[in-house]
Amino acid sequence: MTFEHVNILGQILDTTFGHSSTAKSPTFSIKTTMSGDRINVTYTTIVNLVTDRVMRDQVREEERISEKLIGDFMNEVKKEFKKVAGSSLKLKKGDSTDEIELISMSSYSPKRTAYYRRRAVYTVNG
Repeated sequence: MTFEHVNILGQILDTTFGHSSTAKSPTFSIKTTMSGDRINVTYTTIVNLVTDRVMRDQVREEERISEKLIGDFMNEVKKEFKKVAGSSLKLKKGDSTDEIELISMSSYSPKRTAYYRRRAVYTVNG
C-alpha cells in the first residue's frame, strides 16, 4: 500500500474525531486501530444477563450479531475506500475472539450487566 492509500484508509477508519462510532445505533460501538498491514476491529455493547443458561444463549446470539456487524462495517470500509482511492481494498480476515466483562452485579439479584466485546483482525493484502 502506498502512503496515500494508508492515509485514506486511516481517515475512513477514524471514528474518534468528526465522526460518530454510534451513528447507526447507540447500542454498540465499532472502533478500529491500524498496526502495519493489520486492522484491529473492536465491537462493544452492553448486555444484561439473568441466569447462566440464558447467558450462554445470549452470548451465542451476541457472537452472531457481532460477527455480522463487523462484517458489514468492513464491507462499508471497502466500498468507501474504492470510492475515495479509486482502487479496491483486499482484506483477509484473521483471528476473532470475544469476551464478557461484568460491570455490575448484586448478590440480591440474578441480573448482571456486562460489556460484550469481539476483537477481529484483518490483514491488508497488496
